Amino acid sequence: MTTTMAVESVPHPSLVVPAGHVEPVPRRIRGLIGGVVAFGTRRALYVLPTPYDSTA
Repeated sequence: MTTTMAVESVPHPSLVVPAGHVEPVPRRIRGLIGGVVAFGTRRALYVLPTPYDSTA
C-alpha cells in the first residue's frame, strides 16, 4: 500500500494563529535606562500584526 501526499507550493508558511491575534506575555517585562528601571509590567501583550497589503 502506497500513500501519497499532495504538496502545495506556497511562498511562506501559513500562520499558526490568525492575523491580529493578541495574547498576554507570560513573564515580567522591564526596560532599563542606564541601569535604572524605566518601566516594568506584568501585563504586556504579544500582538501579531495584520498582513501588509502592498496593492492598496
